[in-house]
Parts: sequence; structure tokens; C-alpha cells
Amino acid sequence: MRLTSLSSGDVPAGTARLLRRMLCPLTGLTQAIGFVLRDPMEPRLAVAGGEMTGVHMLRGSRPPKPGAYHIGGCGTTYAEALIKTLGETIERYSHFAALADGLAVTLTTSRMARADDTPSFVPDGSALFSGEQYRRPGFPFEPLSEDREIGWVRARSLIDGAPVAIPAQQALVGYLRSPGEPRFTAGVTTGSAAHTDPVKALRNALLEVVQIDAAIGLWHGAAKPVQIVLDERVAAAGRAIDRTLHPHGPSLRFFWLPNPDLVGLSVACLVESPAAPHVALGLGCDLRLSQAIYKAFLEGVAVAHLAKIILFRQRVEEAAAAAAADHAVTFYDLDSNVGHYASGADGEVIRSRFPGRTPIAASRVAPDAGGSPSQDVARLIEAFAATSKRLALLDLTTPDVADLGFAALRVWSPDTLCLPLPSAPPLLHPRFAAYGGVALDRPHPYP
Repeated sequence: MRLTSLSSGDVPAGTARLLRRMLCPLTGLTQAIGFVLRDPMEPRLAVAGGEMTGVHMLRGSRPPKPGAYHIGGCGTTYAEALIKTLGETIERYSHFAALADGLAVTLTTSRMARADDTPSFVPDGSALFSGEQYRRPGFPFEPLSEDREIGWVRARSLIDGAPVAIPAQQALVGYLRSPGEPRFTAGVTTGSAAHTDPVKALRNALLEVVQIDAAIGLWHGAAKPVQIVLDERVAAAGRAIDRTLHPHGPSLRFFWLPNPDLVGLSVACLVESPAAPHVALGLGCDLRLSQAIYKAFLEGVAVAHLAKIILFRQRVEEAAAAAAADHAVTFYDLDSNVGHYASGADGEVIRSRFPGRTPIAASRVAPDAGGSPSQDVARLIEAFAATSKRLALLDLTTPDVADLGFAALRVWSPDTLCLPLPSAPPLLHPRFAAYGGVALDRPHPYP
């Protein structure tokens, strides 16, 4: 994308300056930004996608496929989509750059970590997955014994402020395992956020932890989402959404994702269409229901566009076409699962997870609890503390990120569910008990 393709009135001055500093195919954190062309009947929103700089070089790995980092932004204006894309680029970049900038990694065993002076969030890698899961063809993880060395990074507890050690594999997507280090789980960006205001970055990171915990808990658990009907409580969000819709475009359904014991209202937006992509799911979380609904709507539309790209690639790539011909439903990436459900496959699974038999009015959903960003952060952390959940903060702000005016933060709790690889959910994670126990072992639909 060329900045000159947009008039100066389209992009605020601050966003334009950031774009000039970040967007460059050779030296920019963002090497390219493109906008998705929408169908005339699709919601009137700007959807952008970005390609991050070559952080794979820091790991000595091969270049990823285009779009591998799922960087993008969606909004009612091009400027809104741009700033979200730039912010998400910084968030993803920080997971790799913090290690290159000198974030210390210590190799030790879980047994030794327990004996260390610094408290540690010791993983029970042998208890995340069942024996049947480990025996599946292609299953990417192995059990973690007490005497196998893994990498650890130093973080800070958000409960009492004390330093804590957390497993690098779970904390950082960019972590490169040492020779012989077992891969016992996947690193994801759940709980990561970048913002010009560190308090807002922390707020957004905490909300994402709550959101993904509810989404995965209700996908695999016995409890189910509750469809909500928009009413006067969320009238502002309803009007904003309606302004973008075409009467013959995709249909929208909203579902409340009740979290058993954490603060935050999580919502899923189910985007459905008779034409491909048939299904897309977006998530949103906030302490105000109207904001959560609007966030879920924006992400749902963005995921529908992502699904179109994935389906197109599957048609032209021989490997993907062969996999489709074999009707594979085993996915260890966060693209194939989206394409699978978007193609119309396993529609009964989507319907069983998102039933619409007994919708409730938005006014009957749990009350709003939002205040200032700092008040929201305090409420969110207090909910973790009140339920005896561990919670760690890792500051990933490198000098170049700080020079751009951003803070990049990562929040992680071993006591909540992160976004797993679709066919590798941690079915033995004790958190599922809060969602009624595991009831479904099928790939989730989230990117």
C-alpha cells in the first residue's frame, strides 16, 4: 500500500506518521498492507491485512506463508483499519524482538524450578493431553517429565507484584527451543496487546485472556453459549452495526459466552451466508456489553474475509486440495480450521455449539462493570486474585517499539485456557471442570 493512495484527510496525522515509520518493504516492521475488496452485499467495512518484517531470520527458520501471523484490522474507515493493523504488527513483532533484544531465558527442569528462590508457574505438561491424544498421528506435542529441561523467562505476578518464572514455550510465540528441549505445548499470542497507553494495553491483554478462556471452554465443554437478541441496552451498538449491513448480505447472530468466575463480557458473532464462506466467528470482550458486541462484529467480518482468502488458497494449492479430498479433520494450524467450517463442512458441529433455541434479551445478560481503563484493570485482576488464579505480566516493549510510542505487554495465566491448535486442545486441563467438563473433541473454528 502507498500512503499517497489515501488523501491526507482520510488518515489522522498521528497515524500517517506511524505509517511512514513502519511501512517499508525493506526496513519497516510492516512490509506490506493490503485491503480486502468486499462484495457489494457484505458489510460496509474496511478490512486490512499486514505482512510483518522477517522475524523468522531471528530464529533461523524458513519464511512463513503470506498471512501466517494473522495481522489485520477492521473498521468503518480506512484509518481505523490501518491503525489496528499497525498495532497488531507491533504486538506480534514483540514476541520475537524481545528475545533478540536480550530477554533472558534460563534452561532448567520443572523439579529444579520448584526449588528455585524465584516462584515459578510450573507446567504439568504430562497432564494437559490424554494418552489417546499423544497417540494420534501427527500429534505435535510430547509429555513433559519433571526432569526434562525447558526454557523459562522472568515475569511479574499481577497478584502480588513478585517476580515469577514462566515457561518460555507458553509465553512467547517467537521462542526457539534449545536442542533436545521437548515441545510440550504451543505458544500463542492470547493475552498480548500493544497500545500507546500502557494501561490500555494491559486492559486489552487481560480482556483477551478472559475472552479466549470462555470461547475455548464453551467450545469443548458441556456448557454452551447463549444467543442474545439486541435490545435497548445495546441500541447504540445495534445502530452502528445496522448502518453497515446490506439487507441481502450475510446474517449475524450474537452469543454471550459466560465465564464461570472472571470479570468481562465475552461475545461471539456468528456470520452466516448461503455462499462461501458459509460460517465465520468473531470474538469480542469488554466490561460493557455494547462494546463487546461491536468488537465481535468487527472481528466476525474480518474472519469472514480471512476465510475467503483461505478457501481460495486451498483451491489453488495442491497440498490443500489433496487434504480436502481426503476429508481430513485434523488441523494443527490456525488457518485450515477456519477454512474447514467456512466451506460448510461440519455444519452440525457449529449448530450444536451455537444453538439458537432459547435466545435471551441483551438486557438479561450480566450487568456492565466498566469504568476508566485503570479501574477496569483493577477489576479484572481482582477477579483472578479472588478465585486463586495465578497471573503473570511480561513486558515485551523493546527500544524500537518504545520509540514508536507503544507498549507491548503479554499476560498469561496457567489457570485459564489459551487458544490451542485446533486439533490439540488440552483436554485434561483442570479449567474445563468450570465449564461442566469436556463434552466435545472437535477442532475449534477460531483463527
